Amino acid sequence: MTGSKLCLTSGREISQVSSFARNLAVDLSAGLAADILEQYAMATAERIWPGEAYSLLKGSLHTHGPQLSTQFLCMGEFISHTPLPDSEEIASSLVVIWFQTVLTPECEQEALQELRSIDWNLEARGFSW
Repeated sequence: MTGSKLCLTSGREISQVSSFARNLAVDLSAGLAADILEQYAMATAERIWPGEAYSLLKGSLHTHGPQLSTQFLCMGEFISHTPLPDSEEIASSLVVIWFQTVLTPECEQEALQELRSIDWNLEARGFSW
């Protein structure tokens, strides 16, 4: 999805400028609680993109009892060339974190729907080049 453009339900256009994906089976054993996976995901994002604004798409994390059905941790840095309201900055950015069952170049449909509904004006941070 890196380099692709996406229109949010608010009408704002965003572009993914960088991405990261990790197979969770490498680092984590099945059966971890969802909140621990969320903490792991946030800590990973903070190491890769320190000081950014972050949004975790919680609807993409799937567990079935003690078993983890989510296999991949995915992240992307998105930017909008439209300033945030009441901001002197010329653009805005947000790191979005989601989970997928299969690693593909495109975001799985459930996560994509949640991504499109992000309240960008509330969650993103303004910046200038």
